[in-house]
Amino acid sequence: MARGDLNDNIKAMISKFQKNEGGVYENAKLTAAAQANPSTQRFCTGIEDEMAERIKKAGGELITMEDKTVYAGSEAGYKSSHPYGHPAYPYSRDYNLFTGLTIAVNDVWSYKVTLLSFKQTGDNYKARYEVQLWDHFGLDLPDMQKFYSWGAGFRAWFLLQHLRGYKPFLTKMVFTKEFSGNIKEGAQERKNKR
Repeated sequence: MARGDLNDNIKAMISKFQKNEGGVYENAKLTAAAQANPSTQRFCTGIEDEMAERIKKAGGELITMEDKTVYAGSEAGYKSSHPYGHPAYPYSRDYNLFTGLTIAVNDVWSYKVTLLSFKQTGDNYKARYEVQLWDHFGLDLPDMQKFYSWGAGFRAWFLLQHLRGYKPFLTKMVFTKEFSGNIKEGAQERKNKR
């Protein structure tokens, strides 16, 4: 379920799970694959549109655009307040099944976006931001209600975690991106230019 660099990645993830140590797992090749994935690209475009909209509303005054709210709620509520969604790598989308992203991450459980720099020249600006994506390398009951449960490895993984006390661990992917814009142009203006 993984090829090339991500084949080595999944072997490393399985090895970490077998060590039963929990903790955080990071892998540069996994991060690069996630960053290049169309789902992540769509998410970043949406985030940039959202930031542009906030910059427009704030007239370039960044202090008023910060969102410190931690969202925890239903998927439906999330989608209405966060139309850019979140990255996900299910087997049924973007040819993810055999790339290694589905088995390694499948769905992002948490993310954080931080504006790192903002340089304004007249009405134009350049911004750089960091994206942190988090998942957990573990299975829950809904996972076992999918086609995965037909695989002996998935059944063993579930049993080790839930009956033998093996600790899932957190998967962390961090990358930076840049974009530019004009303080008079928000999300809709950006979309109209695409």
